[in-house]
Amino acid sequence: MIWNSAVLPDNWTLETLVSKHGSIPYNPSVANVFFRAGQIEAWGRGIEKILEICQETSNTKFSYKFDGTGLWSIFEFAVSGDISGDISGDISGDNQQKWTHQILEIMRTNGTITLNNIAERLSLNPRHVKRLVKQLQIDGKIRHEGPNKGGHWVVNPK
Repeated sequence: MIWNSAVLPDNWTLETLVSKHGSIPYNPSVANVFFRAGQIEAWGRGIEKILEICQETSNTKFSYKFDGTGLWSIFEFAVSGDISGDISGDISGDNQQKWTHQILEIMRTNGTITLNNIAERLSLNPRHVKRLVKQLQIDGKIRHEGPNKGGHWVVNPK
């Protein structure tokens, strides 16, 4: 849950906030700084973007409430299995094997590749790649040698 001090514009409801609407920044000076810095792509799209991302991420449910002093953003995450060791997340068993095989092939050809680069190449969420790589390390199929920055991946022989 995230709480932010907020005041809705006059005659606005939560439904107005989540529907198409003109932007009325609470603090235009601060909003302008973020806009000029490139952190805001368009006025009035924040809540809409949150809802879009939550819909794309099937394991995230977003709700909100306004209590008169601020706005609560509530994110509920579906967790499958034991979160300490479960690597399946959104990746089914068949896909998990396919992704694991592809990660091993990528690491064989480029031992210095980063997990984020692997995620980009496979069009996967970086969290899933991290989980898969962690499991590969636990299974003894790969190891990382050297420092986090500047080290390299070693794929152990079969």
